[in-house]
This record gives sequence, structure tokens and C-alpha cells, in this order.
Amino acid sequence: MHFGFREVAHFREVGYKFGRWLDLKFLELTLKTPSVPQESE
Repeated sequence: MHFGFREVAHFREVGYKFGRWLDLKFLELTLKTPSVPQESE
């Protein structure tokens, strides 16, 4: 996928609109995190 997103689910023909069936996709983006998280005060 684009911009670092990846497809994690694809449901086919879950909705019907304007005379055609529509699919639903779930995408996820893993954000960069520090190796040692810092506690906020």
C-alpha cells in the first residue's frame, strides 16, 4: 500500500450502493516508537 499502510483485512461485498457491491478494507500503519519509552510527568 501507499504511505506505509498495509492491508490487514478485506471484506468483500459488504455494502450495496448505486447499483453495485462495495468492499471494505482495513489498513494499519505502524508508527515509529523509541526503543526505551520515556514516562511523562
